[in-house]
Amino acid sequence: MTDKFESIVAYQEGYFTEEALREQDGKEVPITMEPGGPVIGKATLKYDPGEKALKAEFEIEDPKVAEILRGDPPSIF
Repeated sequence: MTDKFESIVAYQEGYFTEEALREQDGKEVPITMEPGGPVIGKATLKYDPGEKALKAEFEIEDPKVAEILRGDPPSIF
């Protein structure tokens, strides 16, 4: 079973152009608990033109990690 979460990846007016955020729409990236760690899921990036923000829908495959994240949506660094 895969758990899904959503979080804003980037929203800093004047820092990223809308075009740069829009170009990331639909990209999938692996998720690890730490740099170089094992892959625990994936994130699909989605551009929201109304909020001018890049959001991510997280799919976490490890049920123990999903339980931890359920209380506090993850951040992307």
